[in-house]
Amino acid sequence: MTVSPPKTALPYVDRYLDCQLASEDAFHSLIESIIAAGWTADEAAYAVTGLAQAHLLARAANKQTDAKIQSLRGKALR
Repeated sequence: MTVSPPKTALPYVDRYLDCQLASEDAFHSLIESIIAAGWTADEAAYAVTGLAQAHLLARAANKQTDAKIQSLRGKALR
């Protein structure tokens, strides 16, 4: 399954909406696969939501760690 790319690499007003629309088919396919494996529709939705939240938290933590590493590298070079 393919997901369409953004209209431009630059930020634009509807970028998040376009991303949702571009990934909608893949999302429904994932949900259907989870349900076909025996999970309920609610379990599938909560699982995907939890994965998305965990992904966002991990990205935020990684950004903080990267910033701290850069800060420490800068202090080490002085």
